[in-house]
Amino acid sequence: MSARDLFAELMQGVEDMAGQREGAIMLCDATFGDIPVPGTQEEDIAGIEIEQVSERFTS
Repeated sequence: MSARDLFAELMQGVEDMAGQREGAIMLCDATFGDIPVPGTQEEDIAGIEIEQVSERFTS
């Protein structure tokens, strides 16, 4: 039975994981801009939220 070089196996695993992580980092670097929702403004959203909160307290 031959002896295993555990340190070499460990380092190979670390190198494999680093290669996989390098690809993952490249995917995570993508940036996307905000997509505007047509016909919706901040005041409308705030008004809807206030109505929902007031309905909870009046029910």
